[in-house]
Amino acid sequence: MNRVVNFLNTIPKQISTLVSKVKTLKAPALREVKIPRIPKKIKIAVIVIIVLGVLIKTLPSLIRPPRRETDSSEQVKEEGEEVLDTEPIVFSWETYTNQTLNFQVSVPNGWEIKSYEPKDRALGKKILAFGPKKLPDNFVLAESYYAITVTPVANKQEFAKYKGVIDNIGKGTTSQRYLAGVRGADTGSFITVEHKGYIYELILRYTRNADGTFSYTETSQRVIDSFRFIDEQNAPNQVVSDIRVDNGNIITIDQKGKATIVVNKNAYVSEGIKDFSEVKVSPDSSLMCFIGTSVAGSTFIYYSPLDGKNPYRVAGGKNCVWSHNSHKIAFTNAVTDLSPIDIFAFNTETKETKNLTRNTGGKYIRFYEIPEWSQDDSFVLSNFTAFDPTGTEPSFIGGSVIDIATGEVTDK
Repeated sequence: MNRVVNFLNTIPKQISTLVSKVKTLKAPALREVKIPRIPKKIKIAVIVIIVLGVLIKTLPSLIRPPRRETDSSEQVKEEGEEVLDTEPIVFSWETYTNQTLNFQVSVPNGWEIKSYEPKDRALGKKILAFGPKKLPDNFVLAESYYAITVTPVANKQEFAKYKGVIDNIGKGTTSQRYLAGVRGADTGSFITVEHKGYIYELILRYTRNADGTFSYTETSQRVIDSFRFIDEQNAPNQVVSDIRVDNGNIITIDQKGKATIVVNKNAYVSEGIKDFSEVKVSPDSSLMCFIGTSVAGSTFIYYSPLDGKNPYRVAGGKNCVWSHNSHKIAFTNAVTDLSPIDIFAFNTETKETKNLTRNTGGKYIRFYEIPEWSQDDSFVLSNFTAFDPTGTEPSFIGGSVIDIATGEVTDK
């Protein structure tokens, strides 16, 4: 700015010099010319004009970030392809446990599965994410037959906290209240991560160690598709409460946090039941299945409407799993000796119970694991361990696919 002012101040002197040169030419008209001094206001106006001109040229380059060169390895988005504004934060289980495990997702009906590949991925694995559908501001999560509730994990510390809860499952130190966010040891364990409307579910299978602790070394291939969000406007059956086990009772918790006992364990003392556990709501949110445990330790399958009225005692067993149409319950019998563990199916409409694996195994005794329904409910799948009671043949692990209509069992 000072340079501009000094330059303007030299203008009269330069003009005077020019005039003196003209005088030597003895031009009468020019000799009479008087050079006026430039007023200060005009000087300031000229300075402002010059400064504005400089700013107009330089300001855009100061505001605009430098243009990033496109890496040739980057995938070019096709016109019309949806681009996520922000990438969900995903914490890889391998980072904290060194176990090779994948994220699996539970797919709500009508939601599209999209493949998402994070920037910092472990072992080159891809992670599945739901299509971008934001959760409503006020919503109630209708629990599926696995009693799932979203467990938000925002940072590494929270992830480690929920991992610690999983590590304690099966040791008798985990409160039933955690089952709202972490599935119990009967079916493995999971962490559900919600971030910016995207939901991820980490499903683990467990193995019991000799000291009674659990190790999670295997990834379940189960994909749950009964995961539904319900708000007050869109709820087809107005299920707006959380159902869980508390102190051996089945309770509901409404949106205001009020707890109500719907199945009271004290009412079943005459049946030899001391408490209830493992409540699982049907996919259509009309029924619930739960386990009653006797004083002697035997377990029994019950089911009832969500209000807990008139529970029906199905049979002795455990691991109740709802079919997708909510009409059937698959479960296993509970044994305390080397008797076979079979897969059963109960029809809630006809009240009929079938042993689906009675005639399998031959000379081997089979111990079937937790059953799974096919997407169309026409088949039940389950892994098993086969044991030769004579000890002449080694044990082996396998799996069966059971046709519900024909009863045919096919080993895979």
